[in-house]
Amino acid sequence: MEEHYDILDENGNKTGATKARSLIHKEGDWHRASHVWIINSDDELLLTRRSLTKDTCPGCWTMSAGGHVDAGEDPLDTAVRELEEEIGVKLPKSKFKEIFITKYVDSKNNKGKFIRQFNNVYLVEADVDIDDLEYSHD
Repeated sequence: MEEHYDILDENGNKTGATKARSLIHKEGDWHRASHVWIINSDDELLLTRRSLTKDTCPGCWTMSAGGHVDAGEDPLDTAVRELEEEIGVKLPKSKFKEIFITKYVDSKNNKGKFIRQFNNVYLVEADVDIDDLEYSHD
């Protein structure tokens, strides 16, 4: 079953409607994502590389983990879930510090997609051993 996201207005407020991911990206509806950046005690930032099979930005270097906020889900819950799903790191909510929210527009209409989203950006200070990471392959 395809994921559904809350549709937002241009100020980031929920409209009360939801829509399938493919339709939101095709029609350019505002929606929300969570981004997680891990920094260790040596001030090193953990970057990941997107799978070559991703439909947006395949093979690009990006944040430690992140993903869309499902309909009815809290952005912090999404950040915690995505960190575990994408790289196998399970941390309590108390480790996540929301540092800002960005308003992102990709107007290039890549492959029929018009992305307009609010990104809740979280910083996690943790010493993570990269040899212990478990990357998802989707």
